This record gives sequence, structure tokens and C-alpha cells, in this order.
Amino acid sequence: MMEIKIIGLDAKAVSVPLIKTNPEQKWRESWSNQLILLIKTNTKITGVGEVFIHASSQKPYIELVKTLSNLIIGMDPTNINLVIDTLEKMTYASGRSGITSAVIAGIDTALHDIIAKSMNIPLYKLLGGKRRDAVRAYASFSRYNNIKEVIEIVKFALSQGFKDIKLHQGGVSVYEYVKSIRDELGYDFNLMLDLNCSLSLRDALLVLPKLEKYSISWIEEPTWPPENLDILKELSNSTNIPIAAGENFYCPYDYLKLIEIAKVKIIQPDIAKVGLSRIKKIITLAETTGCIVMLHCRPQSLWSTILASIHVGVTMPWENMIEASPTMPYQEPFIENIKFNNGMLSPTDVPGIGIRDEKWFDSFPPIEGNLPKFID
Repeated sequence: MMEIKIIGLDAKAVSVPLIKTNPEQKWRESWSNQLILLIKTNTKITGVGEVFIHASSQKPYIELVKTLSNLIIGMDPTNINLVIDTLEKMTYASGRSGITSAVIAGIDTALHDIIAKSMNIPLYKLLGGKRRDAVRAYASFSRYNNIKEVIEIVKFALSQGFKDIKLHQGGVSVYEYVKSIRDELGYDFNLMLDLNCSLSLRDALLVLPKLEKYSISWIEEPTWPPENLDILKELSNSTNIPIAAGENFYCPYDYLKLIEIAKVKIIQPDIAKVGLSRIKKIITLAETTGCIVMLHCRPQSLWSTILASIHVGVTMPWENMIEASPTMPYQEPFIENIKFNNGMLSPTDVPGIGIRDEKWFDSFPPIEGNLPKFID
């Protein structure tokens, strides 16, 4: 049998546009830039992973990909631990987060894709197999201009079969949005809030108690800065609404501190930021400490990380939800269409994650974007 080796690492910059809603959302350009990594082997197998992009261009990420490719060419892609150890130990001096972590995460995910393909099994079987056939999806909105627009997009998402909704309306005005939604549309769906670190501690202590009567499933990253664990602890101890955090954390030890110091109830790692190897460690950590993982995904219209998250979600030891856009994705990147039915998402059953490694990239040429303005 031929010994499998990595012979190339390529970056494919694409701009899969965020599908416009009616009313039109903000951040469309910001959430329309992506970077796909392809790990080529000396067999016919190519692994696919996504890098989390938070920049106007993919160029700085691509430059790091070029540097890291020299470290892994010739290595065995099935030795994921060794490959990732090599990358992390060669790059730690620049920090174990941000661009560095995101690029390594894309490589890590592509390595898992290679192993699953080589075994002719879907990713979820490589991760230990299903505990459930499908995972609940929640519609995660971009930001909108006013309450009327938000109510319209909630109605749209409910009409599409979603039963769980998350807003990205920041600041103290979020109370008025929540009150209006519940007054007009009732309580037959779950409602979550991502405040994008938009509140001070003082404002959070004023706003969160007012929200408690509106049946909020969780409040995500309420305060600035996101890494201030003492503030999160004070909020966790002052409200009965679960506090969620973690999309801007990267290492398992960071999540241990979120759980033990900040007392958050829900942690939210992102596969495109931390990779599947760390995700597995974080899930084990959460299970041993009684916390819950709800994977973070940017709710864009390229659902590659969302599909990887579905594979993980069906294997997790607790019921969980997957973050997705309220509009269905472009299906061109996928070997099988992603299945959404009655608010649930199912993983594909083809070998690997289920993302095509050719032919669709040219349909979505890269364009310059911009950064979303989360905090006023």
C-alpha cells in the first residue's frame, strides 16, 4: 500500500455573497469573503477546510498559508497530532489566536477530511458516530436598521421552518427589540441575543434583569472586552439568563477559564477558528465540567463550516443547535445538498465533510470586502 503524503497546500479565496433578505440586512459585504484550504496528497484524495476570515481581504491569510505549507509538505496527513503540533510550536511566538489559529484550523479540518475520505466514511463516523440523526438549526440574523425590519425577518425565518432565532442587535436598545418581538409574535419560538460586546458592565446590569421575563435562551458576549472574565462572572451571578461566550477564544485552557472563572453556562468555539482537534478537546472539557457547547458559525451563505459543525453536532453528548443564516445556502460547493427540514439540519453521508475540492471556486471570484461594525 502506498504511504500517503502531503504534496501541496493551496488557498482558494472566494466571495460567496450573503443572500439578501427583505428587508435588506447590514454586513452583506463583510460576511461574503471566505478562504478555503485544499491539502493535496500523493493519492487522489484532497482534504478541504475553511479559514475564518475577519478582514477586508484574504491576502494576509494566504501569505501565512504559503509559509506553513513548507512545514507540512512531505508529512503524513493521517498523523494529525504531529502535523498540528508542528504548526503550533513553530508559530506560537505570534500568538495562538487570530489569523494564526484560523489558518491552522483550516489545515486541521482538511486533515480530518482526508482521513474520513481515505476510510470511505462521513466525518461524523470518524468522530465516533451519531447520537442523533439531525441537529436543530437556529436562524442567526445579520444586523437590521430598526424594530420593524427585525420583526419582518423573524416572520420570514419562522415561515422557513426555523424554531430558534438569534438577533445581532447590540446596545441597550436591544430591550425594545425583544419587547416588540415578544409582544407581536409571542413565545412559540426560542430567542437568543448576541450583543457583540456592546454593553458596559453598568448597562448590562441594568438591561439584563429587564430581559428576564421575555424567555431568552441565552445572551452572548454582552460586554466589552470579551476576555474580561470578572465582568462575565458578575453577570452570570446576577441574572437567570444563561451567559454564552467563547467565539473569540482559541485554546482549551481559555475555555476552562470561561467555565471556572466566568461561570458561563454555554461555550461557543468555532471550527473555522480553532479546528476540529481543539473542538474535540473543548467538548470533552465541557462534558466533564457540566457546561454545554453550542458551536459558533458565521451565518454566511457558504455553509462549509456549518456543514462541518453539523457533523460534530450529531455526535455531541447533549442536544445542541447549529448557527445558520435564515436563507438557505448556495449548494454548488457540496457533493450532496445540505438537508434542512422542519428546523433541523442533517449531515451528508458522502465520505469526508462533503465539500467539493474542485470546479465551484471560479463561480465565486474574490472581491474586496470590509469589516462589520459590531460596536458603535
